[in-house]
Amino acid sequence: MNARNSDETPGYARIGKLSIAVRLPFVIAFTLCASVTAAAASPARQLVVNYDAGGLARACEFGSSAARQVIEAMERRSSPIGIFSEWNQLAILIEDVMGPASLLAGVHPDNAARKAADACLQKLAALNTSLFQNEKLFRRVSEAQPSNTRQAKFKQDVIAEFEDSGVTLDSARLEHEVA
Repeated sequence: MNARNSDETPGYARIGKLSIAVRLPFVIAFTLCASVTAAAASPARQLVVNYDAGGLARACEFGSSAARQVIEAMERRSSPIGIFSEWNQLAILIEDVMGPASLLAGVHPDNAARKAADACLQKLAALNTSLFQNEKLFRRVSEAQPSNTRQAKFKQDVIAEFEDSGVTLDSARLEHEVA
């Protein structure tokens, strides 16, 4: 006997034999569940602010000013304790401005907004250069003791950035290199 009885038919084969009237509610239920799941997974907030030129200039000024204040506060501390956490917060602050500015510099339809984004990126690049030429922060990072492999790698990368920016050069040689 080659014919199988219905008890021996695998479950997926039995589903294929169901009529459209029986399958339709399952398809609708699955589609609704998938769309609800997708809606729940989508962000509830706008991920990148679509600034106009004036808004971008204000955001850049606010962000770079706040970053300078954080850097000044980091300079006032002499202990290396907490430098990794402080640096992380500073990086987040800078990236919150740099990310949108970088994107909008390339894709914003308004030329004035692209120019404002470019100006912001130049301001942030200057801030970054001064950050990595800051001897006080270099000293704090150099003296810090990493507590895990992520911090050790971070310290290694930041020290390399400091060295690339010339912080370890003596002042006479640094002036020669800059000129």
